Amino acid sequence: MNRIFRNILLYVIEAVVVCNLLLILALNIPYVQGKVGSMAADFLSDLLQTEVSVGRVDAGMLNQIIISDVEVRDRQHQPLLSIQRLTGKGDIFMLGKNQIAFNTIPLLHFQAHLNQPAADKPTNFQFIIDALSSDTPSETQTNVRINPLLVRDGEVFFDKTYLPKKDKLDTNHLHIQDLNAHISLKSILKDSIQVRLRQLSFREASGLDLRNINLNVEANQHEALISKLNINLPHSAVVLDTL
Repeated sequence: MNRIFRNILLYVIEAVVVCNLLLILALNIPYVQGKVGSMAADFLSDLLQTEVSVGRVDAGMLNQIIISDVEVRDRQHQPLLSIQRLTGKGDIFMLGKNQIAFNTIPLLHFQAHLNQPAADKPTNFQFIIDALSSDTPSETQTNVRINPLLVRDGEVFFDKTYLPKKDKLDTNHLHIQDLNAHISLKSILKDSIQVRLRQLSFREASGLDLRNINLNVEANQHEALISKLNINLPHSAVVLDTL
C-alpha cells in the first residue's frame, strides 16, 4: 500500500514538473511571448481603462513571471509609466482566502511622469488608484501582500503644471533619479495599509541626496502611525521612534 501511494505521489510530482517545463518552453517561443504579452496588455487596459502595452512575457520556475517593456499612458494619452523589466513570484494558493501574495517583485529601470494640471483637477495617476480600490464590503476585501517590492534605477518626474518653478528644492516640481527601494507591503486594503520601508535612496535635481530612509507605516481612514523613522543625508541623520 505504501509503495502504491509512493508511486502515485511520484507520478503527480513528475506531471507537475513536466507541465511547468512545458509552460516555460512555450513562453520562450517569440510568437507565444508576443501573444501572452498582448493578452496581458488587454487585461491591464480593461482594468485601468487606459492604453497599456506589454512587450513580452516569460515564465520562470515555481510561478515566476517576467514581464518586459511595459508602457502605460494616462487618460490624456501621454506617457505615464515605463517599466523595462518587472518580475513577480506569486502564491496562487492564497486566492481562495481573499488574499493575493507576491513573494518578490523586482521593478527594474522604470520611468514615471506624474503631474497635476490644475488645483481643482486630479493627478494624471489618480485613475489607477481608483481602479485598484475595491468597493466590496470589508469582510470580503482582497488583502494584497508584496514582500518585498524591490525598486532599482528608477526615475520619477512630478509636476504641478499650473505652478511656477523655483530654483531650489520645489516639492511641486520634482525630478528624482537613481531611485532604489526595498519595500514590504504587509497589507493593502481599501481602508488601511501596512508598509515597512526597509531602504529608500535617491537624488533630486535640486541637489538633495537622500542616502537612506527606513520606517514603518500603519494607516487607515482616520489616522497614520509612523515608527522607527531613520533618515540619513550626506552630513546629517534623523532618528525618531514614533511620529
